[in-house]
Amino acid sequence: MRASSEVAGAALILGIITITVAFLYVSSYPTISKGEEYIRYRNSYFDLLELKDKIDRIRTGVEPKATATIKLTGVSISFRNEPIIVVDGVSYNVSSISISGRDWELVFENGAIVERRGETVNMLSYPSVYFDEKLTMPIISFSGNLSFAGRGTCQITLSLENVTLIRGSSIKIITSNAKAWKDYFDSIGLNYSASGNEINITANSYVIFYEVGLK
Repeated sequence: MRASSEVAGAALILGIITITVAFLYVSSYPTISKGEEYIRYRNSYFDLLELKDKIDRIRTGVEPKATATIKLTGVSISFRNEPIIVVDGVSYNVSSISISGRDWELVFENGAIVERRGETVNMLSYPSVYFDEKLTMPIISFSGNLSFAGRGTCQITLSLENVTLIRGSSIKIITSNAKAWKDYFDSIGLNYSASGNEINITANSYVIFYEVGLK
C-alpha cells in the first residue's frame, strides 16, 4: 500500500513538473521568439554593412575582389530592380538587395542601408553622396546571376566590372524608399522637388557609375 502511495505521489510530482515546464515555455515563448527575431535583424544589418564595406573597397580600388557573407536562416532575401536613377534623360537601373524578417525589411540601395517597418522608413547607414555647391554621387549597379535558397550562409564574390564618369545637371531618383532619401538630402542641404516615389534634383553633378559583378 505504501509503495503504491509513493508511486502515485511520484507520478503526481512528475505531472506537476511537466505542467509547470510547459506553462513556463508557453509563457516565455513570445519573449524567446522576439529575441530570436532581433538576432536575425541584427545579423542581417551587419551582413549588409559588411556588403557595403566590401563594395566600397572594390569601387575605390582598395581590393580587386572581395567576398561577403549573408546568413539565410529565418529570413527572406531577394533582388529588386530599383531604384531607377535618370541623369540628363539617361536611365540607370540600380539593383538593390532586400532582407526581410517577420515585421521588418532591410534594403541595401545605392550605397545606403534602409530599414522599413510598415509605413516607417529610415536610413540606417548613409551613402557616399556629398553636396558642396557640386553634387557628388555614385551609382552602384549589380550584374551577374545570383540566387539565395536554403539555410546556413551564402558567399557572394564581388568584383568591379566597369566604371563610367557621368556629368549632368538633372537627376531623377525613383524608389519606394524615397522618404529615406529625402531625409538624407535634407541633412546635407541638397534642394530637391518630390512627388510620391520620385525625387528630382537640379544641380551641377559629378556622378560615377559603378557596375559591380556578383557571383
